[in-house]
Formats: sequence, C-alpha cells, structure tokens
Amino acid sequence: MLEPQVTLEPFEDPNTGGPDFRCVANGREQEFLVECTAIQVPTATKWTGLQDSLESGARAFGPLTPVLKEKLSAKSRQLAGAKSPLLLICATTHFGAGIAPLDAIFIEWLLVGQDHHRVLTGREEGGNWHSLYSMPSAVVMVGVGGTPCFPRGVVVPDAKLTFDPSLLPEWAFCRANPWPTSSDSVGIEWVMGNPSRVVDRDAAYRR
Repeated sequence: MLEPQVTLEPFEDPNTGGPDFRCVANGREQEFLVECTAIQVPTATKWTGLQDSLESGARAFGPLTPVLKEKLSAKSRQLAGAKSPLLLICATTHFGAGIAPLDAIFIEWLLVGQDHHRVLTGREEGGNWHSLYSMPSAVVMVGVGGTPCFPRGVVVPDAKLTFDPSLLPEWAFCRANPWPTSSDSVGIEWVMGNPSRVVDRDAAYRR
C-alpha cells in the first residue's frame, strides 16, 4: 500500500517496541512513522454482522468503530513517545467488512458520529470540541480481503505531531475544518493529492 509513494524501513526495536516502520516520502525527505494493526476476521464478523465472503442482496451491518477504540486504547502508551508524525493503519482481510463498513461516511463518524460511534473527539455540554488523543497523528482504515485496496484516513485533531496528508497523495483523508470549534456540528473536508486539495465525499468513495 505504501510503496511506491514512500521508502520504508523496519523501525520497531525488538527490546523496547515502538512503531513498526519509518517512512520517507519520495522526493520530499519528510519522515513519518507507521504502526500497523489487524482487525481479525472473527472480530470483524462479530461487530459488522457480515460474512467473510461475497453475499447477495442488501443487508444491515454494524461499523468497526468499537474495535478501533479498543486498538487506540491498547496502543496509546506504545505510540506516545513517537518523535515524528505517526500513522496508525488498521487493516482487515475480512471480505465483507472491507467494503461498506469502511466507506467514507463511516470514517467521518470517527470524528463526528454519535457518541457510540465517535472515537477521536469529545465535547463538554455547551462547550468546545476537543481531541481525545494526542497520538497517533492520523488513523487509516483499509480492507485487504480480496477487494480493491482503497485506504481512507482521518487526521487526528490537536495531535502532538501533525501529519501532512500530501505525503500519501493517492490516499483520501478527512479532517475537521474549522478546528477548534464550539459549534453544535463539526465541519468535515476530504483532501487528496500533492499538494493537498479539497475533494468532495464522492471522490473519497470512488477511491
């Protein structure tokens, strides 16, 4: 997924841990780190209600946001000491979960969904919105279970180290704009390309 956009090398220290890879954007000499985690097939089946195979007809399904919340909680200490912007990539080989539950609107929910879907932000009643995490800098969700691999990410507001989406110009990222805000709703924009340009949600769907 990352190559040929970047040059990457193993980075995790076998003794002390840390992120999995160090990446340098080709032609940019800008560094960022990557931590990878997997959403196992049984877990994806449990939360989405979908089968790990092609199903016919329309059916209801659940999002993977509860799983991501668990992943962030489990890895927060490991990621806290990163010295460069850090991407957390969550991937699943589950066929069904890699399609509809990872569409653009569900990535947006990580920022602005209802309380049981929203993972990255919070709000005190009547007050400002705030980020719940200082790291990672961005989260990417991707299905690799036999469907076209279309990574979609979200930039974490107020991250300790800011990730520049233009470092991965073929991937679509959403972000809160404006931020910070005390409005009842949070504005969302999708960006792609190098330099980053704002695109409509349909472009993120087509990816």
